[in-house]
Amino acid sequence: MKRLGAWARRHFPLSGHCLLCEVHLPHPQGIWLCSDCNHLLPHWLDGICLSCGVQHKNQDCEETWAMNLDGFAAMFAYKDPIIELVTRFKYGGNLNAGRLLKALVREYLRLHPTLLEGADLLLPVPTRADRLLKRGLNVPAFLIDQPGLTLELRALKKSRRTQVQAGLHSKERAKNLAFAFEARPQLVEGRSLLIFDDVCTTGATLEQIAHTCKKAGAAEVRALVLARVVKG
Repeated sequence: MKRLGAWARRHFPLSGHCLLCEVHLPHPQGIWLCSDCNHLLPHWLDGICLSCGVQHKNQDCEETWAMNLDGFAAMFAYKDPIIELVTRFKYGGNLNAGRLLKALVREYLRLHPTLLEGADLLLPVPTRADRLLKRGLNVPAFLIDQPGLTLELRALKKSRRTQVQAGLHSKERAKNLAFAFEARPQLVEGRSLLIFDDVCTTGATLEQIAHTCKKAGAAEVRALVLARVVKG
């Protein structure tokens, strides 16, 4: 019964309790996160390379594959408690964790409005149909679906089955994703695009999408992610 109670609290927390540590929140603000857990959030630090996830002293990168992205920003480093929340939501189907991540995205965009400036279209990274059916939703689209933002879900699709990215090195990921996406020229041609994803590991997915969109005529492609894996 104790195990069942702990599971229930993690998946269906009582109103006014922190989703992570379960402490009582005397003055809940609509996000199930206490001040201590909020202070543990691994906010992104500037200067970390998108290609390899290392903070360079002289901007020298170990990776040699070309970058088609015109800009990149990450909200958090992929560390706990972000890892725990993403895992609960993405792989465990915990909608409360998803709602908390969505609220964190909303607050970040409120504090950093310039990230959206100049973007004609906001495109969440697409999910293949079978995975969409299995998970029940597109994780990036769910997180970035914010009041006042218009998403374009028709401009980009994943058209080829790919190997699971986990465990692949950066160059293997890039090869795995080659020709995996299709962009509709009538929607992206001449436009400035902002691509959104939940987690960036090596940048291979974002790079391939940027390459695909530019071949379809996009004028500019930038990327924004909830969290970026950082090495070291």
